[in-house]
Amino acid sequence: MNESSDKNTGTSIKKCSRPILPFAPLNEEDAPQNKIFYSAVFYNVFIFIKLYYTILNMKEYKLNQIVHKRILGRNAYKENDQELSLFWGGAALEINVKAREVYVCLSSDYADHEQWISVEINGAPISRFMVNKEKTLYCIARNLNPQKENLISIIKDVQPMSEDSVHWLLIHSVSLDDAGVFCPVKARNCKIEVIGDSITAGEGLCGAPEEQDWI
Repeated sequence: MNESSDKNTGTSIKKCSRPILPFAPLNEEDAPQNKIFYSAVFYNVFIFIKLYYTILNMKEYKLNQIVHKRILGRNAYKENDQELSLFWGGAALEINVKAREVYVCLSSDYADHEQWISVEINGAPISRFMVNKEKTLYCIARNLNPQKENLISIIKDVQPMSEDSVHWLLIHSVSLDDAGVFCPVKARNCKIEVIGDSITAGEGLCGAPEEQDWI
């Protein structure tokens, strides 16, 4: 390293006497950290390429192309509609699939209260996330056993907000891997209809008992 001084400030500036190569450590002490860093970079690039290839090989199905489906909750869906609007809290789309990977395309709008979705597989909660306003493809299941039927529920996790006039949520399509198929959705033995206000909508259930910001 060579040292010079800045004419304006008088401070010393260290200059490297050899070019810095992007994949070469500056010294022996940097080698382990650089190895970990570049291993992480290569791993993330590999995952990105794999994900990109997977998405390219997915088959997209509009709602009217999915024969085997169950729509839960009050809705205005008609048989030939390509999209499904989920408005009420607990409204859901259920599909029974034999597939390795499952994606869903969603969009939403809101002014004050963002839209949230819960995903269940065979009745067990798997994920919960906020939905982007723009159309976005979300992976909701991966590395499933393609020989086994899996019931997937996509559930609206927010009640309708009367003070939010632009509040809506749309399911545009469902995508499966190349070999994925939709299977008949088995009828449930018991059906329950819940009629009520925010209490029966389950408002506040996802937070800790001491968190009451939602009140």
